[in-house]
Amino acid sequence: MFAWKLWGKGLLAAAIGGAVGGASGAIESGDLSNIGKHAAIGSALLGLGYLAKHPPVAPLPDDLEAVAAAGVSLGVKAAAKKLPKAKK
Repeated sequence: MFAWKLWGKGLLAAAIGGAVGGASGAIESGDLSNIGKHAAIGSALLGLGYLAKHPPVAPLPDDLEAVAAAGVSLGVKAAAKKLPKAKK
């Protein structure tokens, strides 16, 4: 079972850390008029970085990856058959 509460806390912590980092960078550079923009960008960057390392779904077991790849291949072939043929 996926631990949504733990995952959400991690995502929130990353976003808050990014906001603090962005805001402190704006303060250090003296760009106080854009402190909100810096905080938002920092929050988004660290939040997206957290999502990249901790997606909200469990990864497929190794023995199912080949089956999933085969299923995708079959789906692509079926979709390709439905496409109109190129005119010559």
